[in-house]
Amino acid sequence: MFELMAFREPELPAGLMASLGGADPVPCVIVGADSRLALESAMEARRLGLIEPLLVGPVADIDRIADEICCNLADFEMLDCASDEASIAATAAQAARDRNTGFVIKGSVHTDAYLRAFLSGKAGFRSERLASHIFHMTAPGLRKPLLISDAAFNVAPTIEQRIDIAANAIGMAHAVGIQKPNIAVLSATESVIESMPSSVDARTIVEAINHAHRDHAHAFGPVAFDLAVSGPAAAIKDYDHPGAGDTDILLTPTIEVGNALFKMMVYFSGACAAGVVVGLKVPLVLTSRADPVAARLASIALAAKASLAASALAE
Repeated sequence: MFELMAFREPELPAGLMASLGGADPVPCVIVGADSRLALESAMEARRLGLIEPLLVGPVADIDRIADEICCNLADFEMLDCASDEASIAATAAQAARDRNTGFVIKGSVHTDAYLRAFLSGKAGFRSERLASHIFHMTAPGLRKPLLISDAAFNVAPTIEQRIDIAANAIGMAHAVGIQKPNIAVLSATESVIESMPSSVDARTIVEAINHAHRDHAHAFGPVAFDLAVSGPAAAIKDYDHPGAGDTDILLTPTIEVGNALFKMMVYFSGACAAGVVVGLKVPLVLTSRADPVAARLASIALAAKASLAASALAE
């Protein structure tokens, strides 16, 4: 099969994994455990001490797949339900409500069925915050993690929604140990130009973030990608805003920008993309069937960090 360039298998983010050392496994629900990928991920995450999972799905199919891949499920808790995706997702949502669930993992069910079960008003997982997606990116040569939001959930967020998305990203940054993250509000320019709406919006968003989170984050923009991540590029262009070249969070104007950016990092730089939906009462791990094992485990680790941080704040 033709490939533009060879895919580089990503590595588990050592810092993220090490930060969970010593923490108790987090109770979670796997929505649709009747697939090889779901079971293998659950087995490895449990072996690493990240999770104590409840496997939801048709138990006969789960057992059959476990036999095929030589997985011993003797001490795994399972919840049997019909094999259609709506039933699996609904059963998992009910279980997550009834138990002390730290987070939820997407298994074999499709994304629309998964999200519908947890985002409906009746499900009980909505909070006062806007739900948004965050990628935690690590890559060879990248000296620290880079958070990208929103690259997989909110399609064309309004100014107010992007301010809420930034608040979610700040919370995730704090959860992974970034005390005062630098937030680059992306556009295609560092100047406010009326003919480029994203640059005008960025000015308003930066002002709102710095007013609401002045002690916990620093936003700058509008700013183009090169100035956000490259100190030398910022120096050449005389862009001296604090945070230039030292970004922790990239706040994207649309889903297309974020989606293209994270996939370019994955396919061109061998980045490991850990993705979680936050802003709900529990984080939702949202992985793709094309995700490698490292990205799946990193996503579980990221959700565990978010869950543990939320529990610590609630105490």
